[in-house]
Amino acid sequence: MEILERIGYAVCHQLPEKSIFIEGKQLPVCARDTGIYFGSLISLFFILFSRRRRSNSIPVPYISFTFVFFMLLMGVDAVSSYVGFRETTNSIRLLTGLLVGISLPLFMYPILIDNLFEKHDEEHILKSWYELLLLLFLVISSYLLILYFNVQLYYPVAFATVIGIGALHFLLLCTLISFFVFNFNIKSNIKKALLIFPQSFILLFAEFVILTKLHNLVSK
Repeated sequence: MEILERIGYAVCHQLPEKSIFIEGKQLPVCARDTGIYFGSLISLFFILFSRRRRSNSIPVPYISFTFVFFMLLMGVDAVSSYVGFRETTNSIRLLTGLLVGISLPLFMYPILIDNLFEKHDEEHILKSWYELLLLLFLVISSYLLILYFNVQLYYPVAFATVIGIGALHFLLLCTLISFFVFNFNIKSNIKKALLIFPQSFILLFAEFVILTKLHNLVSK
C-alpha cells in the first residue's frame, strides 16, 4: 500500500539491494530498519503484557550490558560494511536490527515512567535471564518468519513494521519531552501526561513531514 511506502520513505533510504522482499514486494524500510522497528514492537508488546508497566528502572546491569553489546554489534556491522572492510548481508542486517530493536524501548520506557509518575514500581523493567531468553526467542522466531516462512505475510510484516516506526519514534519524543516536564516540578500525573503526549503526537507528525521533505531533497 502507498501509505506504508510513504511512512517508510520518511525514515529509510529504501534501497532495493538492502531491503527484504516478500511475495515479490519490497518491505517499507530496509532490512536493518525492518529489524529495528519490528523488534521495537516486540519489546513494547512485552512491556504491555508484562507486570512492568509502571517500572521506572532500566534492565539489571548484566542485561543492560548485553543490550549495549547488541548495539555495538550492529554498529560494527554497519560501519565495517560502509567503509568497505567487509561485506554484510540482509540476513545479518535484519538480525542485528532485531537485537537493537528489542533493546531500545527497554531503556526509554522506564525513563518516561520515572519522569511521568510520582508513584511507580521501584523495580527493573527486565531483571532475569529468563525474560531476556524469551525476548531472544521472539527475535529468532521473527527472524525466521520474515526471511523463510513468510508466505502470505507481506502485509502483516509491513503493517507491524510501520506500527513499530510510529511507536518507537513516539516513545522517543515522549521520553525527551518528559525531561522538560519533569523540571517544571508538576505534581499531577494528568497534567504531565497532557504536556507530554499531545505534543509528542504533533511533533511526530511534524517529524515525518520534515524527514519526507529532506528525503526528497537528497533524492534529487
